[in-house]
Amino acid sequence: MISKIKDYILVFLLMCISGNPLFIYSNDWVFVIAVAVMVFLYMIQGGERLVSKKILGWLIFFVCLFVGQALVLKEVSLPANVNFLAKFYVGYLIVTLIGFRFRRVYLKTLYVISLISLVLFLWEYLGGAPLGFEFNRYKTLIFYNSIISIDPIRNSGMFWEPGAFQGFIMLIPLLYLDDLKHLWRTYRKECIIFIITLGTTQSTTGYLVFVAFALGSVLISEHLSKVKKSVIIISSILLGMVLYDSLEFLGEKVSKEYEAAIELEEGEVSWSRMGALTIDMKNIARHPIVGNGFLLDSRYEGLGAKMVGTGNGFSGAINIMGVVCILLYFVMLYRQLNMPWKKRLLFLVIIVLLLNGEYFLNYPLFWGLLFVKLPFIDKSNNESNSRIINCPQS
Repeated sequence: MISKIKDYILVFLLMCISGNPLFIYSNDWVFVIAVAVMVFLYMIQGGERLVSKKILGWLIFFVCLFVGQALVLKEVSLPANVNFLAKFYVGYLIVTLIGFRFRRVYLKTLYVISLISLVLFLWEYLGGAPLGFEFNRYKTLIFYNSIISIDPIRNSGMFWEPGAFQGFIMLIPLLYLDDLKHLWRTYRKECIIFIITLGTTQSTTGYLVFVAFALGSVLISEHLSKVKKSVIIISSILLGMVLYDSLEFLGEKVSKEYEAAIELEEGEVSWSRMGALTIDMKNIARHPIVGNGFLLDSRYEGLGAKMVGTGNGFSGAINIMGVVCILLYFVMLYRQLNMPWKKRLLFLVIIVLLLNGEYFLNYPLFWGLLFVKLPFIDKSNNESNSRIINCPQS
């Protein structure tokens, strides 16, 4: 019982340091503190080794990367580099300590957070005043945040904005990608709550990623005939076209961002996803191998602080750490996943789409995916005999 409670506390901590404003904005050394806490837990309770060959290899790689940046860039930030190493290491420690139980604990923890968020979101939607104390641009209860003066009211959950919340939700079907039937059969009410919660985020990225995941799952399904696949895909495309035209935060928003991005001139600033992508690509070209580091003036030559809050986490991560690092991330993630190659590719595609929405790689959770242990799915010819090995409670 104590071990189970510990798992939930650790996953909640991982979520907090991966997206809760009160944690990530209040202290510059929160990740170093988290590492100290985790090392203490390992020492008193055990688990996998504090340093494995895999984590050691990654840490050596990052140190070499930061040395390379110091050699080619005008200025680098040693505290930012140390903080990143702490983020990466704490993601490894939490995920590996929980092991095969991780995806189930993550699902259950996010389910509670989603339920709380729906109640408090409905309260605000019906005219209730945001609850909690003011911090930064939020009214916060720690486990639920309201962005002050946001219009329309959207569900951010306990994270920094609705677009971040959707990313945490979409990790659920990814972690269960190799047996979505098991996910639906075992956690049906949780899945329904996740879908409703995703809808309340009103996140453009969230909606598009959900559709992409659904269509991708249909395409690679081994249990649907070509006729059924065609019907589902065509129906989804038609429904998508209707929603794209009717929902302001989909069609109109995407069209405006695209038009603004293609008209972006040298020296102009854009915080939109597509505008940030355009600016990032120009800066990536300066140092494509080692990247431009964490400092804004180094990442965005001539723009600096004007680019605070830019919106493309995928191109932004490449801009910071270079093409080699991000490519290695996806190669190693592909190798870590315990599922057929088509599902691995879909997993990576969805991660790319999620990163295009937010800077998830600025925090430990998405780096921790490199160490997630997914249970082996043993499927006989009879689908009803499908079982999960090494994780009886998954």
